[in-house]
Amino acid sequence: MSHIPSFTDRMKEKGLIDDNKRQSPNPFVQRWPFNMLLTGETGSGKTNLVLIQLSDDREGIESIRLPYDRLYLYAEHLEHDPEWLFFIDSCRRAEMIAKQQFLWLSTDLDGVIPCDDLDPSYQNLAIFDDFMNKKNQEVIIDYFSRGRHMN
Repeated sequence: MSHIPSFTDRMKEKGLIDDNKRQSPNPFVQRWPFNMLLTGETGSGKTNLVLIQLSDDREGIESIRLPYDRLYLYAEHLEHDPEWLFFIDSCRRAEMIAKQQFLWLSTDLDGVIPCDDLDPSYQNLAIFDDFMNKKNQEVIIDYFSRGRHMN
């Protein structure tokens, strides 16, 4: 089987893509842009894996070093999840220091910022947690299918 050359790699070689904007020093972070679906049974470590990707473990779990400019966290049970609450508190402290908001939250799909309203000049990350049983998931589908175009 022959190897199919990567068009993206060719663009990088010609300097048409700045790969530094797409990489993170955290080895657990996916290469930008990406779509990801993370599934597993309750207690399997899904939230833990996401939090490892969003923190800088070299400096301890309280160190928030997001490889993204803006994080949109949509989770139905945020107020009952101690891991998310700890992360949100750490982010809010980092926002106070930076004097800049980078975290947006909602516990229902009505509070989701439409994909078209995201600023593509920023690296945006949207996380949807515990919405599998919701009847209307159009906003999630829109993010999954078109979100990478909004960076």
